[in-house]
Amino acid sequence: MSAVPGAAVEPARAQDPLILALDVGTSSVRAVLYDGQARPVEGTMTQQAHQMRETVDGGVDTGANQLLARVEGCIDGTILQAGSLAERIAAVACDTFWHNVLGVSERGAAVTPVYTWADTRAAAAAEALKADLDQAAMHARTGAVLHPSYLPAKLRWLLGTGPRAPLSSTARNRVRHWLSFADFLGLHFFGERVTSVSMASGSGLLDQHTCDWDPAVLKAIPLDRAQLPNLCDHPYRGLRPPYARRWPHLARLPWFPAWGDGATSNIGAGCVTSGQVAMMIGTSGAMRVIRGSRGLVIPPSLFCYRVDRRRAVIGGALSNGGNLIDWFRATLQVPEDHQALERLVAALEPDGHGLTILPFLAG
Repeated sequence: MSAVPGAAVEPARAQDPLILALDVGTSSVRAVLYDGQARPVEGTMTQQAHQMRETVDGGVDTGANQLLARVEGCIDGTILQAGSLAERIAAVACDTFWHNVLGVSERGAAVTPVYTWADTRAAAAAEALKADLDQAAMHARTGAVLHPSYLPAKLRWLLGTGPRAPLSSTARNRVRHWLSFADFLGLHFFGERVTSVSMASGSGLLDQHTCDWDPAVLKAIPLDRAQLPNLCDHPYRGLRPPYARRWPHLARLPWFPAWGDGATSNIGAGCVTSGQVAMMIGTSGAMRVIRGSRGLVIPPSLFCYRVDRRRAVIGGALSNGGNLIDWFRATLQVPEDHQALERLVAALEPDGHGLTILPFLAG
């Protein structure tokens, strides 16, 4: 959920339709109301920070149920703060962080943690896939490289057997479907196992040209497409009874399946044409361009995902952004007045001190 140009609006001046926007990021979950002029409504923001579990072997994951509880709590908080405005909410929109996966049981219960883009434990699986797939051809179709951030490597790693397998045989047998956290939300709120083209496009499993799961990649993992969610961009409708009772104002509204946060970052910044580039610094960092998908040719050195079936997102990313700043603050105990420090750093000649740090701290 990126900052929309323009100041926040007072609740009394908010124009219909009101939209409840949810943002599930790597570092926090947020909920806020936007009005019909795309302005955040003052006093309706609820935010809950969360911290990923990190392991010494490169793991970066989090509990699906804990993250779900934070989303629920943020919705509760924003509806409470909205007061009578809640009756004017017309729809719910959502974005979540791209490139994540978890395994669920037949009944939709989380069997595994949510493995994030920053988790590198599938590195060996990524290398093994290079022997089974034409990397250039795969990238030209999926817009993704063979890297542990993406799902082909993660799923081969998770489905592996042997002494270093990440899941026990019991856990593997319990997994019936592989979802993103966005899909997990939809499953719990509505009982539907679907994903948006936007979320699927960041997986490395989707053919960007056909907007369907890529058969060659699934065969190489190997993975049955029946274990993946159905591709659907239509809004959900009709919250499951426990949530309908909890949020009666939202029970029958259209809820749109989540889009990838990188796509919504460009939209929020107003960069929606091929002549505009958005630079985003969150937990990670990226530069992205949105363009129409007709005649799409994916540049070899860049990623390519989707906003929707009509628009592609092309760019490049770093796995370190705001998390690098946090690391410096915590590790080097830099002064609290970080803006003054940044001004001093900006005035320095690059590499003029003779010491260069390559911040490969995540992903």
